[in-house]
Amino acid sequence: MFELKHLRSLRALYQQGSLAGAATALHLSQSALSHQLSELEQRLGEPLFVRRSRPLALTAAGRLLWQLAEQVLPSIDRVERQLRGGDGEGAPVRLAVECHSCIHWLTAPLAADHGRLFELVSGHLYEPQQALQAGELDLVLTSEVADLDGIHYEPLFDYQMQLVVAPDHPLVRLPQIRPQDLADEVLLCYPVPASRLDILRHFLTPAGIRPRRLRPVDNTQMMLQMAAARWGVALLPTWASQEYVARGALCQLPLAGGLWRRMFGAIRASARQRSPLQQLFERLRQAPIEGARALAPRVPPAS
Repeated sequence: MFELKHLRSLRALYQQGSLAGAATALHLSQSALSHQLSELEQRLGEPLFVRRSRPLALTAAGRLLWQLAEQVLPSIDRVERQLRGGDGEGAPVRLAVECHSCIHWLTAPLAADHGRLFELVSGHLYEPQQALQAGELDLVLTSEVADLDGIHYEPLFDYQMQLVVAPDHPLVRLPQIRPQDLADEVLLCYPVPASRLDILRHFLTPAGIRPRRLRPVDNTQMMLQMAAARWGVALLPTWASQEYVARGALCQLPLAGGLWRRMFGAIRASARQRSPLQQLFERLRQAPIEGARALAPRVPPAS
């Protein structure tokens, strides 16, 4: 009824949020991907995603297959890599991201090798850093430094977090956002434990403030549209909302004192000299990422 290629296509479609993005990630033309998905829908006898939905929304059947893809594809990919020779220098780098909005800037640095050196793995259903430690991944892009044996964190760049709100939201009138200004707001956030939300850990909780409500949202595009419709406010990296800000659909507001985070490339310490990893780190340090700032060059210790 369906094949592995269909599961991979559906997973890419959900991750990217659009047919164009999925086609790019899979190195297919949009017409080829559209034909493949239409063929699958004909086999199943029902649609997999809602046409003309922005951001893209899966139907019940589409979500069922996407969940299956998330469960089986990582295991299949792992076995295929082992059969090809494991973790050697010639094997693709298995990459996952803990930053939900990283795809906004990650695609360009990865495009240089046309998907031959790097394989983007979904990390929604498990803990990527633990999977890295267990050897199921080779690289995790993260702003969280965990206390894990054998893991090295390569600093890449710093980035600013800003509040995004609709242009007619009353908060726009404030020069900067203080914790108490958010006490009566609905906070749009990713569906992760509250202990991992930057705005709580680094801004609200230290001030003893809780928002009126936390409203989990599946993906960045949906969060941006909900913020533009005044269904809530959200804290996001500058790059995530730049397109909406440029066309006047959202405003970015700085937090009092500023909130900057650091992006790391987490890898196993034993793989620090692996060439593709070092090449990607250099690309990311040099990439023109909106709202990011380069780190000061590291000075070697005096001999």
